Amino acid sequence: MVLEKIKVTGMHCKSCEILLKEELEEIEDVKIATPDYEKEIVSIEFDGSKETLDRIKKKIIEEGYKLWLKKQYIFLEWLVEVVKKY
Repeated sequence: MVLEKIKVTGMHCKSCEILLKEELEEIEDVKIATPDYEKEIVSIEFDGSKETLDRIKKKIIEEGYKLWLKKQYIFLEWLVEVVKKY
């Protein structure tokens, strides 16, 4: 099993976490899904295959949430550091 953390925006409350968790755990080869709306992260334990990860991402989008790509997240972290200097 592999643990993946995915940056997800659009969750607003505990109900969003519960509903997304239920949907993601219905995907074959997903063991545990733990959404956290405050941190905007979904931690998922799954079989590690690219196909399963693609199904996970597709389901998150279908449920109305937005995914952050790693490049976007790194840019945002950099931008926050630049802004802190001023």
